[in-house]
Amino acid sequence: MKNVFRYFALFSILCAGAVLADNHAQTIRVGIFQFDPLNYMDDNGIACGFNSDLLRKVVRSLDKWNIEFVPVTWAKGLKQLQTEEIDLMVSVASTPKRAQIMDYNRSPVVEVWGQVFVPLGATVDHLSDLNGKRVGVMLK
Repeated sequence: MKNVFRYFALFSILCAGAVLADNHAQTIRVGIFQFDPLNYMDDNGIACGFNSDLLRKVVRSLDKWNIEFVPVTWAKGLKQLQTEEIDLMVSVASTPKRAQIMDYNRSPVVEVWGQVFVPLGATVDHLSDLNGKRVGVMLK
């Protein structure tokens, strides 16, 4: 829940400047691809999932901001983000190459693809807490 609040706060700050600078409602175009349960388009063309719900909550707190979800594929969304056909894309993992052309929030909203078993008393709240530690991996 702590990460959700950080994401909400950062996202609100980033968007508030653009919204407050204009007296007219602005539309933010958000690329959304099928990545259930985080983000996907349902059979009626409605954006669903954790990220869509979170963005809608952010929008409700800002009077002069509209959101338009744009269905894209992963590759098409990244291309449209770079050509500014969309303003935002959710569920894009940070890599050094992508960080040269995209902005990221500092704390991940959700960490995916991992289950960690640690000794009793060990404190691991995020995958990043494993940085510098020796880790054993089990492959199927």
